[in-house]
Amino acid sequence: MKIKKKFELVEARTGSVYNIVPLKRGTLKAYEVGKDDYEYLMGLAKTFGRTRGHSASKIIENHLKNCVIVDLDIYPLPGFVTKTGEGVINLNVLPGKLVTDYNTSDIFSIFLYTIALKTFMTKKAFTSNVEPNIAGMFFSMFMKLFGKRAGLIGAYDYLIPKLNFLIWIYVHSGMLGLPLTPTAKTKIASGLMVGYSDLNLNYDFSSITEWFKCVNENKILSISRKKFSSLVMNIGGTNSLPVFEDVSRFYATFLASTVPGNTQFTKFWAKTNIPLFNKIVEIALLTLKKRLR
Repeated sequence: MKIKKKFELVEARTGSVYNIVPLKRGTLKAYEVGKDDYEYLMGLAKTFGRTRGHSASKIIENHLKNCVIVDLDIYPLPGFVTKTGEGVINLNVLPGKLVTDYNTSDIFSIFLYTIALKTFMTKKAFTSNVEPNIAGMFFSMFMKLFGKRAGLIGAYDYLIPKLNFLIWIYVHSGMLGLPLTPTAKTKIASGLMVGYSDLNLNYDFSSITEWFKCVNENKILSISRKKFSSLVMNIGGTNSLPVFEDVSRFYATFLASTVPGNTQFTKFWAKTNIPLFNKIVEIALLTLKKRLR
């Protein structure tokens, strides 16, 4: 399982955004909330879990105290993992400035997100077996975004198998970090029953920027990385962007989006393929439960 160093789709005013943040716990001390605020936030999360009965509440309750909680305005995401393995919640993404301003749904969702993210990353929890689920969900998401817009549902429907193949290639190399050998390409193409001899595959598929160049130059989709980022942000906010670059973020984000009433993780993506989304969430829950034992 690949863990990406920096995001290509997510940007901050300071430049590139780290996936694994190269800081130690001591460096974050200046941004940490006080003990009383931490206890209050844990209380909100426990209250939500016990009263609303989310499927992950019992799994994570004993791990709420293991997070670091900061207010870090230079980091645009609700949670991250440090280079020394701490799971860090970033309150700065939430509306409101006082802990009493936050709603229980948001607090529970970012605790769940961060605990899941830390667990998935530090335990390297996913194997290549998840490739069909990620690729299948990406395909559904891209068809929802571009099916009509790019004419894939209509005059250019013959391009759909090519798009699906290139999505699988990206997931194989860019998300899972597996070697993209000629044998791997042929196996993927055979499974999808699609030919690829007419495609130019001279790209670095470990990079989503390169992947967008590929789909553009092969005349499958006319969309730049920046335009794609803007489109995704308009639908699901900044928190949706890492889904397309990191396996742990993919599973943690979709798991957190099941928290009812939260404002941080959109439910939009679930609607693109409900059965597959439910399967992905089930895998995330089972993996989290197994790894937190």
